[in-house]
Amino acid sequence: MTNYICTWQESGELEAKASHDKGVETVKQCLTEQWKSDFVQTSSGGGHTFFQQEGSKTVVSIRYFKESRTILDNWKAILYVGDKNNLNAEVN
Repeated sequence: MTNYICTWQESGELEAKASHDKGVETVKQCLTEQWKSDFVQTSSGGGHTFFQQEGSKTVVSIRYFKESRTILDNWKAILYVGDKNNLNAEVN
């Protein structure tokens, strides 16, 4: 299975959340009713929405977060499409 990941920098928390929310709405328009979504607030103050179908290994994940490896206020957003077993792979 091919996995697709796209990461981009945002200028702040509000922009990262707006990017996440826009991505979620766009993905919802592309998927059928068989795809269910869940949202989780992360401990870093960001958020994570993922879409999946029962019986399928494929997930669509959109999340935003503050980078923990820096003292700067760096926020990122990520779109991931692929095998749910690779969902938590490290992002560079």
